[in-house]
Amino acid sequence: MNRVLCIGGLLLSGLVGACAAPPDESAEVDWVVLPDSFGPVPLGVPVEQATRALGDAPQVGFTAAETCTMVRAGSMPAGSSLMVLRDTAGALIRVDRVDIDSAGTLTREGAGVRDSESRIDSLYGNRLQVLPHKYTA
Repeated sequence: MNRVLCIGGLLLSGLVGACAAPPDESAEVDWVVLPDSFGPVPLGVPVEQATRALGDAPQVGFTAAETCTMVRAGSMPAGSSLMVLRDTAGALIRVDRVDIDSAGTLTREGAGVRDSESRIDSLYGNRLQVLPHKYTA
């Protein structure tokens, strides 16, 4: 059964189963997943603010039927994307969450894709909630 691990507002999925200043191009970006941000990108902010934080425009693609879309920017690590919500007119309005689908990008506690459920449990304890996957359960 596919499951999703939820830690606060952070979503980790996979087999085990989330106003910034423009980035300083001379500094290395620390792409850590936190409940309220991903690297320099705060979650829950308007797309324009996230674009400034990324330092480049995200690549967006969606159809008229979608209420959200996944976007990527060249500055983001491989295997990461942001889910952006759109309004009824089709305008992109808000960054809702980060998805990580490849090993290498971690949470502040050190959790990442391909970690076992027992490792995640040892990192988060009672802050962890295990739920059936919304689409495949």
